Amino acid sequence: MRTSLLILLLTGCFFASIASDNPNVIISGDTTDRHTMTFTIKGPGLSESGDVNPFTDYKLLVYFQYMLSGAEKYTVPGYYAADGNAGETGADSGNVWKAHFTPQWPGAHFYKVYFRTGPNVALTNDTADGVPVEGVDGDTGTFEFKQEGNDSPPDLKALGRLDIDKYKNHFVLVKNGFSEKKIFLKTGTASPSNFLDYADFDNTPAGTYTKTFTDHVADWMEGDPTWGGEEKGKGIIGAINYLAGQGVNTISFNTLTLGSPDSSIYPYSSPDNLKRFDCSKLDQWLKVFQHANSKGMVVELRTQMAANQTLLDNGDLDTTRILYYRELIARYAHCLGVMWNLGDENGLSLEQQLSAAEYIHSTDPHQHPSRSIVLPVPEGAEDLLQPLYSNDSTWISGASLQSGYQDVHTKTKKLVDSLASYEWVGVNPRLRTVTSDCQLPKETGVPADGVAGPPSQDDIRKYVLWGNLMAKGAGVSYYFGSEADLTCENFRSYENLWSYYRHAENFFRKYLLENEFEILLYNQLATLTNYDDIISEAEGYCLALDGYQPFVVYLPEGGNANIDISMTNPTDSLRAWWYNPRTGESLIQGNLLIGGSVVPIGTPPADPTEDWTVLIIPDDKGNPETGVAIQKDFIAGKSFQGIQSLTAYNGVVRMFVSPLKTPSSIEIIAANGKIIATSTPNAYGNLEFRLKTTGLYMVCRKNAGKRTIIARVLNM
Repeated sequence: MRTSLLILLLTGCFFASIASDNPNVIISGDTTDRHTMTFTIKGPGLSESGDVNPFTDYKLLVYFQYMLSGAEKYTVPGYYAADGNAGETGADSGNVWKAHFTPQWPGAHFYKVYFRTGPNVALTNDTADGVPVEGVDGDTGTFEFKQEGNDSPPDLKALGRLDIDKYKNHFVLVKNGFSEKKIFLKTGTASPSNFLDYADFDNTPAGTYTKTFTDHVADWMEGDPTWGGEEKGKGIIGAINYLAGQGVNTISFNTLTLGSPDSSIYPYSSPDNLKRFDCSKLDQWLKVFQHANSKGMVVELRTQMAANQTLLDNGDLDTTRILYYRELIARYAHCLGVMWNLGDENGLSLEQQLSAAEYIHSTDPHQHPSRSIVLPVPEGAEDLLQPLYSNDSTWISGASLQSGYQDVHTKTKKLVDSLASYEWVGVNPRLRTVTSDCQLPKETGVPADGVAGPPSQDDIRKYVLWGNLMAKGAGVSYYFGSEADLTCENFRSYENLWSYYRHAENFFRKYLLENEFEILLYNQLATLTNYDDIISEAEGYCLALDGYQPFVVYLPEGGNANIDISMTNPTDSLRAWWYNPRTGESLIQGNLLIGGSVVPIGTPPADPTEDWTVLIIPDDKGNPETGVAIQKDFIAGKSFQGIQSLTAYNGVVRMFVSPLKTPSSIEIIAANGKIIATSTPNAYGNLEFRLKTTGLYMVCRKNAGKRTIIARVLNM
C-alpha cells in the first residue's frame, strides 16, 4: 500500500502519523532521532486464553531498510497487544498487534509488513512461514526520521543507545553510526532481584515479598507515568527517580521467578501455561523500563534463575524458551538502554547458553553493532569463559562476576588480561566487558548504611567499586545479600554506597573521559591498561598508557607508595594530583615527580591510612580542574587541530598547516610518550617527516614551550 508521512511540529518534536490507504496499518511516534515508531496492526479478534493462541499461531514481523545506503536492514518482531491499551484497560482480548522500531540513522526508511498465521508460526523468524493474513501482509511504505530532537541528558534519547565496543572493555552510548562513543561506566543495583514483584502490576500475586515502594511514592513527580486511571505505579516510578538522582545508572532484576522463594514474577497470564502472556502486565513493565531510560538508567533483564533454569524446555532452546525470549525482545528491545542477562547463577551448559545468546542476537533487531548479552559467572567458575576468549563467532559479550568482595580486582584483572592476550595475537572475541554484580558472602552482600560488617561499606568502596574499575572492569552493581535482596523496598538504606558511585564516576568522567580543558584525550580511559606491578611499598592499583603517562593510582589503604616511571624521560616533570574517593572533592596538588626512575608518589594530603586516588600527568599540562597553562586550537573536524591535510605512506608523513596558524614546531610522539621526530613548516605551511617504523603516533604543536595535541592517535 502507498503511504505518506504527515508531520506535526509540537514543542520542537516531530510527531508523525501515517496517512495510508490501508486502515489496518497505523504508524505513530516521534520521528526525531532515537525515538520510537510504533506499528499498530489490526487483525482478527482473539484473546490471551482463547482456542486460537495469538502468541504461537500468529507472527508479526516488520522489515525496515535505511534508504540512503541500503546496507542497514532490520527485521523487527511484533507481539499481540490485546486491545492496544491493555496497560490501562487491563484487557486480555482484542484485535491489535504492535511492533516498535527505534532507528539508528536519521533519514528515509522503507518498510514492509509480514503478518502470518499457522500452527507455531511464531517459533521462526522466517517471513515466508505460515499463511498471509489478508489486508495486512505485504503492506509497504516509507517514512523519514529527522536528526536531533529536543531531548536533554540524562535521557538516553539525548545520550544514545547502550552498546559495546568490541575493541575496548567498556559499555558505550552511541547516538548513531557517525557519533563518538561515550563510555558508560556501570554504577548499578542488582537488588532487589524481585523488583518486578510490585503490587500495582496486574496479575502479580500478593506474597511475602510483594512490594509497594511506599517510601518512594513522594519521589514520584507530576508528569511521570502511572496506569490504572493515574492511581497506580507511583511507588516504583518514584524509586526509579530516587536511584537516578543518586547516580545509579543500571537496575538489574529477574523477569521470571517461578520455582524460587518469591514466585510472583512471570510474564504469563497464568503460571500453569508457558505459551500465553499477560498483555496488560507486560505493558506496565514497559512503562517502568521506558521511564528508567528517560532518567539515564539501563534496565538489565535477568531472564532466568538457578531455581528455574530447566523450567523452559529443560534448558534447551525449544518452544517455550523461544516464545519467552521472543516476547521480551518484541516488547522491550526497542528501548535504548536494555541489557540481556542470560540469568542469575545457573548450571546450564555453555552450549545451552550459547544457543540462547544466538537466538537473542538473531531476533533482537537493534544490533548496533551488538547489544550486550551477559553471561553469569558463578564463584569459582571463571574457566567457563575459556572457550569464549578465542571465539569471535559467539554473541556473549559480557561476563557478570560473582565473587568474594575482596577478590573483585584480582578476578576482573585476570579476565580482562586474558581477553587482551588473545587480541594481541589477532583474535577479537566479542566477549569484552567484565562487571561485578554479586558480592559474596551471599548472606551479607553489600551492607546497608549503619551496618558495620564485615564487609564494611569502606571495604565495598575499596575492593569492589574501585577494584573493578582499576582492573579495566566495566562497572559494578551492588547485591544486598540474600535477605535484603528479597525484602528491600527503600533504596535510601544504601545512600552512602550511592555517593561512592558518584565520586568514582566524577573522577573518571571529569579527568579521563570528558575533560573540558583537554588535559587528556577524549575517552582516555579506553586506552589505559593495568600496571599494578609498577606500584611498590604500599598496596595499590594502577592504570597507565603502555607504562607511560597518564598514570592513575588507587591506594586502598593509603600509605607512602612508590611508582616506577622509568619508561618516561629523565627530563620529564610529572605532577601528582590527589583525589578523595570518599568525598569526591576537587583535586589537591601533590609532589613534582621526575621521570626515568622509581620515585615516591608522596604522602596523602590528609587521612594517610585511608584510600586515595592519584592522577599523575605532565606538570606543564596545568591544573586538571581549571585548565591553567592549557592552550587549545579550534579546528575543522573532530580529529585534527590546525592541519589542512595529512598523508602518511610507508613511514613518510606530509602535512600542510595553514600559514596563519603555523606553529613554531610540529612533533611526532610515539605511544610510549617518546618524541621521535620534530620539524618546522616552511613559509607555505608544508612539512615532511620520515619515520623509521610504522605504528600509532600522536601529532603535537609546540609553541613558547607549551605543547598542544593537534592530531589524535594516527596509524602512520
